Amino acid sequence: MQLGTFGTGCFATTKTSATNGEAAFPVTFKGGCTDTALLRCSVVGTNTTAVQVVARENPAAGATGGNFGFLNSSYTAAVRMDAQGNIVFGAVLKPSGKTALFYQPVTPPGSPASNVIVAGAAAPGTTATFQSMDIPSMGGGGTVSSTTSREFRCLIQ
Repeated sequence: MQLGTFGTGCFATTKTSATNGEAAFPVTFKGGCTDTALLRCSVVGTNTTAVQVVARENPAAGATGGNFGFLNSSYTAAVRMDAQGNIVFGAVLKPSGKTALFYQPVTPPGSPASNVIVAGAAAPGTTATFQSMDIPSMGGGGTVSSTTSREFRCLIQ
């Protein structure tokens, strides 16, 4: 698999210490595979860099019952990162076209992205469901927020 292009628009970076840092960004592969993906790059010291595929177009999208759709659009390219290196990102699911938010902690390294909420899920304390999610934002310590068809804010523990 080869890297074809970097995504346009949003990316996320944080410096976690004097010589360490995290970055997350969308890409499109080239060659035998032209899927889109969201990558995480962890820089440790001056010589060590680890790259991880956080999400890739077509494989299963956690417990959503769908697969990740195109991951290099204005919605899905909007990955956000807090000062610790935790990330949140939006994805459109195949084949339903529903929107969903995903969270990946920085530790332990290589942790899978988990689903925070998906369109159609029950809104807490109501009989309504979330219709869609907007581009997510991220505060410190894993706080994730997004405008939805109903106001939504959660703390990832």
